[in-house]
Amino acid sequence: MTYNLHNYCNHFISGGITGVYDVEDLVDVLNKQRAVDLCVISIPPEHRYVDFIVIVTGKSYKHMLSLATFVRRVFKKKYDPERGDKPPRIEGEESDDWIALDLGNIALHIFSSRARAKYDLESLWCLGRELDARSNEEDDLISVLRSHSFSLDDLKAMDEPDTDIPDDKK
Repeated sequence: MTYNLHNYCNHFISGGITGVYDVEDLVDVLNKQRAVDLCVISIPPEHRYVDFIVIVTGKSYKHMLSLATFVRRVFKKKYDPERGDKPPRIEGEESDDWIALDLGNIALHIFSSRARAKYDLESLWCLGRELDARSNEEDDLISVLRSHSFSLDDLKAMDEPDTDIPDDKK
């Protein structure tokens, strides 16, 4: 059973302690809306642009958009403009695979199951780039860039003689 906005907001009408949503409130909203494979990652203070990243999978594009829209509607009922809160934009609304909302203290990522497996944000944020196997794989674009790249060390200053040019062409 999904909750309608009016009933839900009557239950959690006030804002959270560190933002409009406390992470527990957001988890409750997402669970009640039947989000799949919910993951909450606490962000260490040295990387603090948000307190938490919340990652969920939607069952379909319609479900993903419904999750994002409902989270935004509850946010709009709870927020306090005098505190400087602003309703979040739904990023990636046109994407079939990934929708994101910046809730101030929480970054919410709503994925399709295919995109969630591909991007694997859990490994990236929990293991770090050095240990995340997918971050260290060389894809086709990187290999093309490497094959066409050069080092600035190979360049010579204009006032240095170029020994590769024959004397009759200088």
